[in-house]
Amino acid sequence: MTTTKPKVNYLLGLESAKARCAAWGYTDAEAFGGVTRTCADISTGRCDIVRVTIEYQCTGVTPPKN
Repeated sequence: MTTTKPKVNYLLGLESAKARCAAWGYTDAEAFGGVTRTCADISTGRCDIVRVTIEYQCTGVTPPKN
């Protein structure tokens, strides 16, 4: 089984994580735990679609408003 190298937009992933974290009251996000690559489609006998997963952790907390 051969795999193709996926094109990953790390900046877009970080921006998405930051937006989600902001909705929960955090001020930032950072990637942790590394990158996981899994084959999402092997219907042709080779890996045609690679799913890349990066986990993020929300960081920083907005102080409560008085």
